Amino acid sequence: MYIIKRFVVTLFCALLCAHAALARQSQDQQRDTQAKNTLSQDVLIVIQRENARFIAQRAVAEMRLTVFDQTGAVVYDSGAIAETELNWPLQDANGQAVRSGLYAYQLSIKDVGAEMARVRRGHFIVDRAKDRDGLTDKLWITSQNDNGVGAELTLARDENVTVAGAAINNERGVARRSEQPDRDGDGRKVEAETQTQTAAMKEGAAMTAAGTVGRIAKFTSATDVGDSLITELNGNIGIGTTTPVGNLHVHGTTGITTTGPGAAFFFSDRETTTNTKYYAWYAQDNAARFWRSDVGNLMSITPNGNVGIGTNDPLGNLHVHGTTGITTTGPGAAFFFRNRETTTNTDYWAWYSQGNVAYFWRTGVGNLMSVTPSGNLGIGTMNPATKLHVEGTGFVEATIKSRNERAILALTNTLGPGAYTWTVESGVNGQPGLFGIYNRVVGRSGLEINGDLMVSVKALQITGGADLAENFDVRAAAATAIQPGMVVTIDPAEPGKLALCRRAYDRRVAGVISGAGDVKPGMMMGATGTLADGQHPVALSGRVYVWVDATRGAIRPGDLLTTSSTPGHAMRAGNVAKAQGAILGKAMTGLKRGKGLALVLVTLQ
Repeated sequence: MYIIKRFVVTLFCALLCAHAALARQSQDQQRDTQAKNTLSQDVLIVIQRENARFIAQRAVAEMRLTVFDQTGAVVYDSGAIAETELNWPLQDANGQAVRSGLYAYQLSIKDVGAEMARVRRGHFIVDRAKDRDGLTDKLWITSQNDNGVGAELTLARDENVTVAGAAINNERGVARRSEQPDRDGDGRKVEAETQTQTAAMKEGAAMTAAGTVGRIAKFTSATDVGDSLITELNGNIGIGTTTPVGNLHVHGTTGITTTGPGAAFFFSDRETTTNTKYYAWYAQDNAARFWRSDVGNLMSITPNGNVGIGTNDPLGNLHVHGTTGITTTGPGAAFFFRNRETTTNTDYWAWYSQGNVAYFWRTGVGNLMSVTPSGNLGIGTMNPATKLHVEGTGFVEATIKSRNERAILALTNTLGPGAYTWTVESGVNGQPGLFGIYNRVVGRSGLEINGDLMVSVKALQITGGADLAENFDVRAAAATAIQPGMVVTIDPAEPGKLALCRRAYDRRVAGVISGAGDVKPGMMMGATGTLADGQHPVALSGRVYVWVDATRGAIRPGDLLTTSSTPGHAMRAGNVAKAQGAILGKAMTGLKRGKGLALVLVTLQ
């Protein structure tokens, strides 16, 4: 407020030292100087409410007024007017009222019959006091003296009258003519420009500008000027200090009070002029604080560089603290992230802590990941039971991706010198297309799968089955269902397919459908989408339970078996000559009579 109130005195001082920089100079400076003295006697300046009038005292061909701001930009141009009176309504070219400030003007008058116009320059000082403190607006007008600087007329206006005067001896003196003052056509009082007024104003301006060197002035009363708390030293501005150490240095002796910090940079919302929600940066106890009037400290920065949000004593480089956990809108103390698609996007992500557990959270979904105090990491579960616990309701996928030649998942069963480590690798031995299980102790892979899905293993032990089988499509005999353990032969009517056996000593015997007696195939072969594929696994070698018919002779372990006329059944091969090329295998268990299952070692011959 002090800075605003003292701007008139500061602007008058600026007139004494910067007049040439603010006013646009005419190309013909000599012509202006010769015409000036005559012009100053021929023009009467009258101040009215929101209007400045320039009245020629004799007939003229035309008048023109141009007003400039402090950057030299044109604010108002009347254009050439063929009248003896010219008015400026204190507005810019768009009809908007000009703001408080210093403005330069150029008034040119062309006499009747003259070839050249005479030019006069000066300044307007506009003080919109009503906008600031509710007092009366004021307007000062200056014009050049013989030396081209200074002010030879000062006019101050209140709500009712127009007066002329200058500040003298730190008081405002009002000089009125002893005789009846001149009036214009509307009955308003007017004052002519005089050299006496110019001298008086120079003297008053010099006296009111007195103060401490380096200290910026302020109005200490309605008429007196004294020192403010603002200092300028070597280009640095100090508020509350006479030795500013930076471009702007604010210093205070108090910290937080009931109304706010003592020495601080204040900010407030712009919605209304009565808004009382203030923000401020201030320093206290060697720490920087960010504060809000209705909350208190929001953020702090300690001398060691730690930043605290929600705490004045951050324990790390960034310390976020809150008193609430999950709310209807999200976590209380959290690191928030938001998608950048639109400014109205409400899809938020956050890290927060609650109950000594760290959570990763998303709006509309809830918690996605958790880390317990013991270090267990849960994805899709908030109670991880192991170091890595992944859960999901649909397809669950875990990906390990490497940007070099190898991606490795290491599994170590013990710690210390006896550690034994296996790795699951993509890019075994530096070959990008090779996947395998690698033994770190011996330095070799135990299993490899190449890009053609060829599996390589040094040794393979099968514990879930006892035969080698291939998949075949099998045609059933009339009224006979296909079952595991039935004997099948090559089907001459269907290339690549099989049929249940239906006659004895059939040299087309091919094998046994695997899976009877709970003995499953140990290895399955086939080529999907070709003739070498089918719905039934047929044992070509190995141990398998087979349906046998003992009605034509009991079966003992070691007997050779061949096909029988009972569909899908085998029998003892009693006729060696007929059995040649029709042998299914050797019985490993016996059957004295009837039909049933016997364990057979399949060896086709």
